[in-house]
Amino acid sequence: MMAILESDAFAIAMLAVIFSGFGVLGMLLLSMRRHVARRDPAVDQLLDELAADEREKLVSVAASVPAHPWEKEADWWKEDNADSRKS
Repeated sequence: MMAILESDAFAIAMLAVIFSGFGVLGMLLLSMRRHVARRDPAVDQLLDELAADEREKLVSVAASVPAHPWEKEADWWKEDNADSRKS
């Protein structure tokens, strides 16, 4: 029978710890890969709604920003603009 020295036992224990750590990481990655395809449609709808709300906020903030006095309005070139007739 073969005897295991103390230094060999320590090396074998360290290898066992390292391989078990890699095994845990591998199982986590495998689990993540399996479950990534099972996205909930409600989560996608929620993300779309949040993105739409964010776009609406950005548009409303951009519309409410006061223009500087030297800037013309966006439709200054139109003939029927009442503000351009005043000037």
